[in-house]
Amino acid sequence: MRFAVALVDGRTGNSYAYRPTTAFETASIVKVDILATLLLRAQDNGRSLTSSESALATRMIRASDNDAATSLWTERR
Repeated sequence: MRFAVALVDGRTGNSYAYRPTTAFETASIVKVDILATLLLRAQDNGRSLTSSESALATRMIRASDNDAATSLWTERR
């Protein structure tokens, strides 16, 4: 069994990883997690999604757009 783990301390911003350079196929299910995180963060900040976030989220979910998912993942980290 191959696995890797990474986490970010939300309080300090420190990140920790085990085997951080190991690549895996995650399939599209990870897009649901990205969307849930995006929506929760917007809610926690008392705001709606920006037009850019909304457009990227729509492309990510409806068209399974990997580039849109990557954009949302990297800009919200």
